Order: sequence, then C-alpha cells, then structure tokens
Amino acid sequence: MAKSRPLYTSPMFELTRRGMAFLDEATHTFDNQADIGAPPAVVFQWLSDPSRMGEWFKDFAGAEWLSSPPHNAGSVREVRLKGIRVRERFLLWQPDERLAFAIDSINLPLVRNMIEDMRLEPIPGGTRVRWVVYYQPTWFLRVIHPIARWIFGRMFRKSLAQLAERLQSSPGQPVHSPGTPVDAAGSARNPG
Repeated sequence: MAKSRPLYTSPMFELTRRGMAFLDEATHTFDNQADIGAPPAVVFQWLSDPSRMGEWFKDFAGAEWLSSPPHNAGSVREVRLKGIRVRERFLLWQPDERLAFAIDSINLPLVRNMIEDMRLEPIPGGTRVRWVVYYQPTWFLRVIHPIARWIFGRMFRKSLAQLAERLQSSPGQPVHSPGTPVDAAGSARNPG
C-alpha cells in the first residue's frame, strides 16, 4: 500500500492573480480589529516576520520566504497552517502602516481569490490593527461555507487577539533575522 503524502506537500491550486482592486470586488470578507499595547513599528515587525507567526497565529505550522531580502511589495512567502499551505505575494508593504498580500496558490480548493489587508493606526498607548480578509469562495467551499466561515472567522479573530495578548506581555522582544525558515513554535530552523 502506498503511503499518502502529507497535506503540506500536496499539489497547489493556482488562484487568479489579483491586485488591490479586488478589495472592491470581493464577495465575502472577514473584518477584525484589535487595539494593541505596542507601537506601530513593533506590530508591523511581528505581522511581517514569519519567524514570529507561531507565537500568535492560530494553527501555524511553518513559513519561509521564497524571495530574497529585503522584503517588500512583490516579495513571496509560503505559509503552512495545520492542513493548509498557501503562497502569498505582497501587494503593499508600508512599514508601520499597512501590509497586504494576495494568495496566489493554495493546496485546497477553497477560494478563487483572496487578499489579506492589515492596516495599522497609531492610537494613545499603542496601535489599532484592522485585518480584513477579502475572498471569493469556490463552488466546493460554497457547499460548506457557513461552517467554513465560522471556522476561519474564528481563526482570524483568535489570531489577532493572541497577537494583542503576546505584544501586551513582551512588545520589545527581538525577532529572528528576516527570511529564516521557522517551525510552528517560532524557532528558527536550518534550511539546509
């Protein structure tokens, strides 16, 4: 009997490449907001560095940059969650203000298009983060959309709450050097 391949090595489904205009065209969104007790520069660093994602993003399993530093608009990374793998292409990289990326491929046929947009606004005592996920589900996801929407909505809400909690407790901790592949615990791993 042949061994089945783990989900994270399964083939990828290519999505239609979209730009920021998709924000006005998306049929569905998840819209979350949190006030975080850390300055925008620190919040931006945590949001943009995949070596920290395991400390705040629910179901994170690993990530690595596929493009060389310095990272900015146009950079590409692969993120693995429990059961899902996505390739992200950054559309906006505005330090301390805004990050936006499109999902260009995914290992499960859940969405036709997807963009995540994270806006940071300085407020007294910290930063207000608004994280909006714009997407268009596939026919496959439409069948189970109410359940999937609850699961993914909860994942994004909890992740943002965990980021706020984590930064409230230790906002000044240094991050790993950008581009270092990491595991689910946020530990740097040797890519060789």
